[in-house]
Amino acid sequence: MLPYSTLLFDFGGTLADVHPQHEWLYVRACGEFGVALDPGRAGVSDDFGWEPYDTPLGPVHLEMSAGEEAFATHKTAVLVDRLQRMGVAGPLEAIAARIYQLDTEPEMYRIYDEVFPTLEVLRGKGYRMGIISNHEWHLPALIRGLGLGSYFNTVVSSARVGYRKPHPEIFRCVLNDLGCSGNDALMIGDSISSDVKGAIRVGMPVVLVDREHTSTPVDGVPVVDNLSDLLEFL
Repeated sequence: MLPYSTLLFDFGGTLADVHPQHEWLYVRACGEFGVALDPGRAGVSDDFGWEPYDTPLGPVHLEMSAGEEAFATHKTAVLVDRLQRMGVAGPLEAIAARIYQLDTEPEMYRIYDEVFPTLEVLRGKGYRMGIISNHEWHLPALIRGLGLGSYFNTVVSSARVGYRKPHPEIFRCVLNDLGCSGNDALMIGDSISSDVKGAIRVGMPVVLVDREHTSTPVDGVPVVDNLSDLLEFL
């Protein structure tokens, strides 16, 4: 019998990431509007801009996620805030709108080398698989555009559900989609604050992906260098 019936994956930093680096979203968008941005200045955390939505359990933005247009409007404002923190001058609204667009364009992403072979093995073993990510409205289309869609039974983005990891509700949403409990699913992600803490809150076992060997170990949480190493836990 399989130890888990279901595997849940984070997206960015786990399955794929912006190439050559996440900051390139900001660098490229600024460049398209004639604004030079050093990547070193573009290192604003993805948590920046979400502070007004924070709760003790994690960010909640139900009004922001009422619909595609509402989310785009609010997220653009979040991106403008980040650009201001970077010291960017120029047409901030237009640059922010372009960043938002680029964030779900497949050409901006590189899938890690071991992802497709590992997903093939896992699918062959009969696992149901889902994606749970703090990402944009069009994450499902991005997943399809990257050729990953056929591997996953559901793709849940914070943009659509109104909760960001580590909030328990986004985990409950993906579990409901897949018709399973936290005990039946294994979470796989690269963030201690979002993936590890969030999974633990809903009683879900978790494996931490630490590609750069920079994370502080968490008691009881296995760590892998990449997804191919995940197979030894299954």
